[in-house]
Amino acid sequence: MSPELSLEIRDQLRKYLDDKISLRAFQDWFVPATWDATEDSEEDRLAAEVEHWLAEYTSGVLPEEKLKERFHASLKAPLRLVLSFTTVTRRIDVGGSESPTVWVGTVPAGGS
Repeated sequence: MSPELSLEIRDQLRKYLDDKISLRAFQDWFVPATWDATEDSEEDRLAAEVEHWLAEYTSGVLPEEKLKERFHASLKAPLRLVLSFTTVTRRIDVGGSESPTVWVGTVPAGGS
């Protein structure tokens, strides 16, 4: 699952918790959006936790108030963002041919 989907899960959870969407609307969005989660990454674990809590709720084990508490807790958990960078070396002649300056910068992957 992509980090973007993790952010979208959090956004949809906030909408549900703020009563902007119903639990049914959240489930209707969540199930197809996360069907291929595998728990291999942090994002997948979030989806697996939410799926587990929804299963407990729909089976009658977890009342909706407790479900909301669990969702609130997941939103308080730190969000880990992974940024990919590529090192780019640029050579700029600033003092004539005998004293070139080499600049090494870091830019987002795919950037220039």
